[in-house]
Amino acid sequence: SNGPATLNYNLYTDPTRTPATIWGDGTSGSVTVSGATARLNNQNPIRTATHTIYGRIPAQQDVPVGTYNGSVILTMDY
Repeated sequence: SNGPATLNYNLYTDPTRTPATIWGDGTSGSVTVSGATARLNNQNPIRTATHTIYGRIPAQQDVPVGTYNGSVILTMDY
């Protein structure tokens, strides 16, 4: 957003950016992303998982020129 102006966009799990790869919560045709890490213990105190996110901002949105900011909320179930 930039004040009252907002840009629509989607995040995708695949570089093809098809509707079947919209990253979401599994509703409305979106898909969730799974990952696995090793069990945490004294020898493995930190585990990470990396997922690439692809984005697309559709063209021809009637918004003013400017800097737009946004955020993404990630929910992890473990």
